[in-house]
Parts: sequence; structure tokens; C-alpha cells
Amino acid sequence: MTHIPVVARLFVIACLSMTCAQTLATEQKEVLFGEVNTIRGKLQVLQRFSVAGEGDSQRILLDGQQIVRQVGYLSIEIDAVYPSQSAARLILLALNTGGTGCPSYYKVLEIHEDGQITLTEEFGNCWERAMTLKHPVYKLQENPIYKDGAWRIGLPATVGAAKGKIDWYVYRDGKVTSLDGKSETDHAGDSDWDVKRRFAAAVPNDKEREMLIHKYGGVREAYNAWLADEVKRRTKTDKQ
Repeated sequence: MTHIPVVARLFVIACLSMTCAQTLATEQKEVLFGEVNTIRGKLQVLQRFSVAGEGDSQRILLDGQQIVRQVGYLSIEIDAVYPSQSAARLILLALNTGGTGCPSYYKVLEIHEDGQITLTEEFGNCWERAMTLKHPVYKLQENPIYKDGAWRIGLPATVGAAKGKIDWYVYRDGKVTSLDGKSETDHAGDSDWDVKRRFAAAVPNDKEREMLIHKYGGVREAYNAWLADEVKRRTKTDKQ
């Protein structure tokens, strides 16, 4: 990943005047993190790294026009497209948070024939993206696969990945659900063991988990409450 040179960062810290820091921030250029040709022109993902206390931010352009702006992620990268690199209609975006609880999320961006776009809510199972890309599940040619009007995206399962188990997510009509029809925050059918493992992956701090469990009266209740709060926080960030 491209980073701001150490000298530039030290210069910002050493700069005593606000004007100096603002000038450096203004001069900081965006970095092209990925691009693909779509049915409505070229799509580009631009990254601006934090300078002078500002957060990292990303912009997605379609045919030169900004269609998405995100703040709060470490980076956004293009992981997969459908049907091709020369005429993409569906784009799988990997959202790298830089955190340890949920290092990566995903979103699907759909470009319609009339130029309108659809951007889904975040989904995923908190696997670190670097680990995901190295996993055999992600190297299968049929993953993601488009079939019967739906785009199926497979991620290594939080539980059972070593045995080849896959968590499948399905994009259809602007929404992502799990293959069995559950939404990301609906774990009613999961075993207690699965919930505990997912909760531990999402909230690795033992004391924080214990506080949430005590507050909500159980592991499953605490995990669902944490997921609901996380979705609200991310939605609020997207709208800023």
C-alpha cells in the first residue's frame, strides 16, 4: 500500500502554524487505487491519505464524475467485477478498516444501463482481507459467480474455514443476503458456539465483550446489539 513519506509526516508534526499544515494538506495528491472499464465509462477509486489530522478518505469516479465518497476506511479496493474488466456492471469493493475487530467489509456497486448506481450496505464475516485473498476459497474461478439473476460471493467461513466451509452472500435487486436468506445481523439459526466465535472475532477485547454480555444479558443478545450499533455507525459515516 502507498503511504505518505515519513519526511512529509514529520514535517506536519513539526509545523507550528495552522496555515502551514493546511497548505500541505491542500497539496497532498490523491492516489489511484484501482480502475475498471464499465458499461458507462471508466470507474476509478481514488485514495487520499490523512494529512494534518484529517482522516483517510476515498472517492469513486464514474466517467470522471464523483459517485461515492467515503470517510473512515483505511482504503477501498476493487476485488472482483462482472461480467468483465472491459464492460463491468457489478463491482465488489473491499473496505479495509485498519481495525482488529472487523478488518474488512465488502460492498457491491451496481451500474445500471441508464447510468444510475446502487451501492449496498456493508457485509462480510470480519475475515481479514489479506487472509481472505490467500485462502483457497477465494481463488476458485467460480467465485464470485453470477447465476439466475444473482451474484454469489463466497468468503472463508469464520468457523470451519480450514475444512473448506464457505460463507456465501447473494446480491440481487440492490440487496445482499446470505444464501439461506438471513441478513447479516440475523443469527437466530446459528449455534451458540458459532455466535461466540463471531463475537470474539468482532470484539477481541475480553473486558469489552464481558461488559456487553452483562449489559444485554447474554452472548447472542450482546453480539446482535453490537452488530446493530456497528451498522448504524457505518451508515452515519457513509452519509457524511
